[in-house]
Amino acid sequence: MEKHIVCSYDSDLNKLRVSVINMASLVKELIGIAALALQSTNKSYVALADETDLKINHFDDEVEELSINLLALRQPMAVDLRNVISSLRLAVILERMGDLVKKISHRVEYLEMNLDDRLKKLMFKTISDVDRLLGDAIFSYEQKDEKLAIKISQEDHVIDQSHFEMMNILEREMQEKPQNIKELMNVVMVARNLERVGDYINKIANITHYIVTGAKIS
Repeated sequence: MEKHIVCSYDSDLNKLRVSVINMASLVKELIGIAALALQSTNKSYVALADETDLKINHFDDEVEELSINLLALRQPMAVDLRNVISSLRLAVILERMGDLVKKISHRVEYLEMNLDDRLKKLMFKTISDVDRLLGDAIFSYEQKDEKLAIKISQEDHVIDQSHFEMMNILEREMQEKPQNIKELMNVVMVARNLERVGDYINKIANITHYIVTGAKIS
């Protein structure tokens, strides 16, 4: 980010960037809560997930307000304009990610069934991969690292493959244990939410690359 003559302008741009980072960090924290909920289905993490999601929504409002003020009062150009517009896009993505991850804690609360061991391993692997990739995405955005952004985008298939394998197991489970169909549908939605979060992480990487280079990842 270039230095400007008006110091308050740089301060506003930095505050916007920090708000996006804080928002993303809270989504990562929410993923950790969802992982705990998956591991300890005899304990509720709903209240903690809801509380964290409210914090995410607060930063969403803050990013929107800061961005609108910068656009209206500073009329940014070139890379500054990319930063402001991209911050708005990132806030929308992170707010949606927060909603998706929050719902995981809701869906697995007191899950009254024993899941297939392979399914459990895949779920833990997927949420671990999601956590790792989001951490990399935050670092890439913070450090303006376009090479890391490309690497993250190239790893999107990891989440997709795990989702594919989970859905195959769930389809078989539904056929063999129709009495568990209601509970299994909750697990289906958990798997889908994780897959969608993976897609959003890929979008974060693409936006970061655009901010730094002005071009999309090819």
